[in-house]
Amino acid sequence: MKHKLDRFGFILNMDSHGNVHEHDEPEPIRTFAAQKRVDVRTRKWNVMLFGTGSNSTKTSNRKFMGSLHHRKLKSRLRKGVPDTQRAAVWCRLAGVAEKIKTHPGTYKRLVQQSETIERDIHRTFPRHSMFFERRGGQASLRRVLKAYSLYDREIGYCQGMNFIAGMFLTLMTEEEAFWLLVAVMNDKPCCMRGLFGEGMRETHQVLYVAEKLIHQFLPKLARHFDKEHLHITMFATQWLLTQFTSSFPFELVTRVWDCFLQEGWKITYRVMLALLSTNQSNILQHGFEEILALFRELPD
Repeated sequence: MKHKLDRFGFILNMDSHGNVHEHDEPEPIRTFAAQKRVDVRTRKWNVMLFGTGSNSTKTSNRKFMGSLHHRKLKSRLRKGVPDTQRAAVWCRLAGVAEKIKTHPGTYKRLVQQSETIERDIHRTFPRHSMFFERRGGQASLRRVLKAYSLYDREIGYCQGMNFIAGMFLTLMTEEEAFWLLVAVMNDKPCCMRGLFGEGMRETHQVLYVAEKLIHQFLPKLARHFDKEHLHITMFATQWLLTQFTSSFPFELVTRVWDCFLQEGWKITYRVMLALLSTNQSNILQHGFEEILALFRELPD
């Protein structure tokens, strides 16, 4: 049976048990005005990424993209990167091309030398057409995770990396996905490596900050959590470890990453607070078990 895919590649006509059914719902049609806005943004990003032809313009655009704190760059990222430009923008923000150039052949060598990593592969975006079968996307993800586990032997592979690397693979080549994973783990402003280190010390720090922010900006919700003995680790750990990739729709996740790659952790905290604030009235009406169930269904 033919798969019906959304714009990110996820299979629409698959149920929660992995069975594919006939899909009768009409495809959403983007309005002319909406498509025009996308086309305008795409042209602007093309100029920003590649210039318009003259050497001076190309040089200025390289400087523009190289400045992570440029006001116009931040503004355009927050408006959302067009799907067709997202891989190029993310790689540029993280300096992936420079890493590939500095380490020629490293990714290929790590894949060839790596040991087997099977854990979590089959649970990574099972509804996405790319990872639906063992071959193809699953094999690519296996190679990227193997390579990273050898590249960073101290950390190796940790649960949660599969969703991040899997998302990257839906947008770019294996080698680009590998070096983007290296960048977000080690480089500012993301610096996610400490989340996966021994004792997960930085994970505890991040959760501590998140909890303090909830008490500061959503005090009524914080008091309700305390009353129900609901600790932040029970619902937010996976959100923060994977930057929302493990359980939220790609429509949201890609927008979060557009900004996270430039602005870092403040984006993560703001998204978390926005999710809680949006659902606060509903959460306040329920007890411990119902709240946890609500968080599991929150993407819907």
